[in-house]
Amino acid sequence: SHFQLVNEPSQKYSLQPMVAHPALGFLCAIAAQVIWGGFPYFYSFLKSIDSFQLVAHRCVWGFVTVVIWMSYFRFVRSANKQPIREFLFAVNSKRNLGLLALAAFLSGSNWVAFVWAVTHGRALEASLGYYICPQVHVLLGVVLLGERLNRIQWIAVAFAAAGVIYISAFGAGIPWIGLVVATSFGLYGLIKKKVQISVAPNLTIETGMMLMPAIAYMLYSTWPSHNPFAGNPSYLNCLLIFSGLLTVVPLALYGTAVRHIPLSTVGLLQFIGPTLQFLCGAVLLGEPFDQNRLIGFIIVWIGVFVFLFSFPRNKSATSSQ
Repeated sequence: SHFQLVNEPSQKYSLQPMVAHPALGFLCAIAAQVIWGGFPYFYSFLKSIDSFQLVAHRCVWGFVTVVIWMSYFRFVRSANKQPIREFLFAVNSKRNLGLLALAAFLSGSNWVAFVWAVTHGRALEASLGYYICPQVHVLLGVVLLGERLNRIQWIAVAFAAAGVIYISAFGAGIPWIGLVVATSFGLYGLIKKKVQISVAPNLTIETGMMLMPAIAYMLYSTWPSHNPFAGNPSYLNCLLIFSGLLTVVPLALYGTAVRHIPLSTVGLLQFIGPTLQFLCGAVLLGEPFDQNRLIGFIIVWIGVFVFLFSFPRNKSATSSQ
């Protein structure tokens, strides 16, 4: 189901099956989760800035980062024309453009929900969303991609759902932020699995689609000066620019992972990120954590351990899908 472009004598480009590298995908998935796990702590330094303004900066500086990345293939590694060819193929493919437009919308929605949660003292709820997200990945893999689960993994999905229901009934109400985070990112992973181009041109188009709305909001929200850096200390402006790199790197790692390993395996590894986010919220940021919320998290964690217990049994099976 994965393809790469090849140059034919006719100068047209066709698609052939892409060779999967499970070890590379596995390492990229882990690295992406570790970086995402530290996001609550990073954005705690930027909580004085409007959440939508933060997301706009992520879009703009993320786009600058991927343009520099693509320029590397264009001018430094000029012998490797593959990313440039894939970019040209994608912009002339209605299917890929449509998928990337949907990916951009889902990614933007996920960013807004997550950044708002972290800057409003709800990093724990965001981490809950990312705990649920692996089950969303797995269910999407089963329903839409034909991946298979055993009975133990279905039990793990049931525990995750029970934890969310418990928090909704006895905690602080329905964890809307967590549900938005989980659903948007789960669907984003599915879309990235379907796109037939590699990471660099993929992210160039995706962030490019976010660029104009982001710039428009930055200009609107900083009226009348139109200076998105006005009034901020220098270190905050440096962090805003750095957020572009911090956005693109884990997305590139994640995009690589979903192209080389099954979506259900990506879901299993995704427990690393929310665990680190939970520790950031509860320990470093000192967010309130009452008994009912603790019980709900424990139920979800049971599902996590059930998933991890079932993973070695399916490793050989899933790596061949």
